[in-house]
Amino acid sequence: MDPQPGNGRAARPSSAKIDVRSIAVDLADLELPAEMPTLDDLAVAAAHVYERFVPYADDGWEWLSYPGSRDFDGWLYTQRAGRRIFAGARLLSRRVTTDESVTTVRPMHGLSAYRTRQLTGRPWTAEPGSKIWKSFQ
Repeated sequence: MDPQPGNGRAARPSSAKIDVRSIAVDLADLELPAEMPTLDDLAVAAAHVYERFVPYADDGWEWLSYPGSRDFDGWLYTQRAGRRIFAGARLLSRRVTTDESVTTVRPMHGLSAYRTRQLTGRPWTAEPGSKIWKSFQ
């Protein structure tokens, strides 16, 4: 049985497939200290994870656990210059794909099919009229 649409979301097509995987985000070059005594320190680390996760989000991936939470257990650590730093974060993530959204070649404009639909509300095509701005209705 297909889920009912609601809250502005359309029902998933019956050919939808949910992929779940762990995505590692590298933070070692930032040399952030592993100790996070305040929530502000945690927020800085989470913001860097968010920034580096954007390419995955553009392909439809979303976090299942949030790195800004104190219970997040996906932090990776290493030693550098005698001190312990964040090496990265491992994020359990998921994405819903359909047969039409899985492509092996990225279009010339550089955005994934998922991100293009998210930004424009429809697939981009090479037809001249597809690039003409139209107001939302």
